[in-house]
Amino acid sequence: MRIKKMIGAILLLAILCMSFPTAALAQEEDLIQFDESNLENGVISVRYNEDSDKKLKVKIVKLDTQEKRYYDLEAERMESYLLPLGNGSYQISVLKQIEGASYLSVGKIQVELLLKDETSQYLASIQNVEWNSEMASIRLARELTAEATTDQEKVAIIYDFMVKNFSYDYDKAATVRPGYRTDVEECLIEKKGICYDYAALMACMLRSVDVPTKLVKGYTTRMAGYHAWNQVYLEDSGWVNIDTTADSFYYSHDMSYQMVKADSEYQMKYEM
Repeated sequence: MRIKKMIGAILLLAILCMSFPTAALAQEEDLIQFDESNLENGVISVRYNEDSDKKLKVKIVKLDTQEKRYYDLEAERMESYLLPLGNGSYQISVLKQIEGASYLSVGKIQVELLLKDETSQYLASIQNVEWNSEMASIRLARELTAEATTDQEKVAIIYDFMVKNFSYDYDKAATVRPGYRTDVEECLIEKKGICYDYAALMACMLRSVDVPTKLVKGYTTRMAGYHAWNQVYLEDSGWVNIDTTADSFYYSHDMSYQMVKADSEYQMKYEM
């Protein structure tokens, strides 16, 4: 009888221990808010509703190809992300750091992306291309392009403004850390930045005047190391490469340049 009681107690303890992770996961899921209200434009928004001393990430998986994208998530802030891999089913997960590079999934949803126009998502305000109509940079974009009648004209005007008024910040480039995010308003005031700043500001300004624009990361024969630039959609040309960082250098050194860069000179690794 005593042995049977001991076995029963062990089994009960095992069942209780097994139940704890499930309960913890449910509790974490209650803290997560997924907003699908802008899904028709290829955007999902996520909020973790509690302060956390652990890092948080959003994992986006295209289910048919298993391609993945990872993004940082700031606690207690609604953050928006593109679903950048075309139409289809996606799984969006929130990951919470356990220790070091180890993360645990604490909540997820599955959504279906059915874009009619795949360029439309590159007009949205998202985590790394974040803008609203009240920002000084966005008001300036509207002012600069007020008389423009085509997307080509809008792009040329904002491109010319960036190239002729901004300089590269070598000090920032030497000290920037992983996870850096551009403050486009600060970039506009200081009129300088790293390639990521140039590309983020350009994307914000062009999206705000209805020109589909990507912030792109990868490599180019024109610059050393990892680089950021823009791809802009023009009706007659499709997606074209525009590199305001390189061209502001050429302009300041009285070197020749042209706005649209050859695809053969650029290797895209990541887009947003």
